[in-house]
Amino acid sequence: MIRDTLTHLDLSIYPEVALVIFLGVFAMVSVRALRRGTSGEARYASRIPLDDGAAVSAYELSKGSELR
Repeated sequence: MIRDTLTHLDLSIYPEVALVIFLGVFAMVSVRALRRGTSGEARYASRIPLDDGAAVSAYELSKGSELR
């Protein structure tokens, strides 16, 4: 009974929908990773491993000051 039900279902659209979703997400992630941000977000993220917990303002990061 289950075999008959599954045989009559048209499931051929699911792989195509999955491919479109994958390509859309891949394109968005690629654009996000490759674009050059002017907001200082990349600089902030690059300093996280070296951060010792001192508070640093976004203004100081945008001016290129080093964390101490």
